[in-house]
Amino acid sequence: MVNWWKLLRGWNLLFVAAIPLLLHFGFLAILESYYAGIDEVKGLESGYHLALDSKRVILLTLSIVLIAAGGYVINDVYDQQVDKVNKPKRRTVGKSIGEKTATRAFWALSITGCALGVYVASYIGNVNYSTIHLLSVAFLYLYAIDFKARVLIGNLMVALLAGLNVLIIAIYDLLPTLLGLINDTQANWIIDRHPIYAHFKLIAILALFAFINTLIREIVKDNEDAEGDRKFGYKTLATQFSPNLNRIVVSLLVLIEIAGLIWVSSAISEDKMIVGLIWTLIGAPLLALIVLQFFFKEKKHYSWASLALKAVMFIGLLLPVWLFNLTLTARAY
Repeated sequence: MVNWWKLLRGWNLLFVAAIPLLLHFGFLAILESYYAGIDEVKGLESGYHLALDSKRVILLTLSIVLIAAGGYVINDVYDQQVDKVNKPKRRTVGKSIGEKTATRAFWALSITGCALGVYVASYIGNVNYSTIHLLSVAFLYLYAIDFKARVLIGNLMVALLAGLNVLIIAIYDLLPTLLGLINDTQANWIIDRHPIYAHFKLIAILALFAFINTLIREIVKDNEDAEGDRKFGYKTLATQFSPNLNRIVVSLLVLIEIAGLIWVSSAISEDKMIVGLIWTLIGAPLLALIVLQFFFKEKKHYSWASLALKAVMFIGLLLPVWLFNLTLTARAY
């Protein structure tokens, strides 16, 4: 069991599962209850209805987790040789778990995940949504067999999937109702006054934050794996360009993320204490990364930076949800 937990990246999967569950139960479901007692919002019929019930949200989350788990497995299947260099003590495929067994696990996890995706998409009346799950499996497979060895392409694919993991709950929960409102409203331009539109936009912004943060983390991880990647001909920023250029790219991406943070924090609240909290928990670690990366010498330094970026991402997704709940609580009183 321990070997499978390592292969499937158990802790990472818990993180993957936490995001849609947090956004639904800790944010959207609370908003649905809040607007249930309001007939009209800004001149529009409230109509704040989520497309998924609790059971289907859990099944959607399970679908995402299974597909992500399959991605980890197939990546390790094709990374056996390079992992002997990059993580000799942590590798499992070809050591404690056979290659054929791992490959079968990939297909079982991926097919089950896609089947659950088709079921949930059918529940909301649009099976086309299940294309998201099929494309995710295809992306993960292509990443494992080819794209991870190409400069930035593999990084962008992983970052895109991370952003999709955030956005998918808005696509399933909010988009059907939003499209229904657009169809029912003659003046489509006033839809942007509806809370469902505002909350869809907020989750889209969080998805963009997850995309940029993950892209930074993937580039940082490439530095950690540079030795093995270089030996086996993987073309990454770390193997193809100088360390200083790599640091400049990371710095530019961090600055873009910080610029977005400035905009979001000013939009969320004018309270100096809340803005200070946002900067302490998110802004300060990002600024520290820009400086500290120039002093990184060992693989463990990049590993720590990767872990810190993951924590920043989780806090960045959690904080807006918490702040919105605070606002709703204040309105209730």
